[in-house]
Amino acid sequence: FPGHGFPFHVDDASSYKENFSQYSDKAKRLWIPVSPWDDGHMFQISNQIITQWDSGDTYHIPWGTTHLGVNYGFKPQFTLSLTGCTYE
Repeated sequence: FPGHGFPFHVDDASSYKENFSQYSDKAKRLWIPVSPWDDGHMFQISNQIITQWDSGDTYHIPWGTTHLGVNYGFKPQFTLSLTGCTYE
């Protein structure tokens, strides 16, 4: 919601690797905005600042890469973080 965010952090997939060790080498982390971008919404992956997205755009967050998300706007910002892999 407005005025909230997640500070820079790193995901290491430890929970995923523990529960799905047979797939951990193929696991990916995705960030998907559900609501459209609005003034004050921002996501950052390493040194790439992401704004002006459309609902459903998909961004890959490589393991071990710093990232953050903030909402300093007026409207709620809804997003989806997804961890998983494809079966072959």
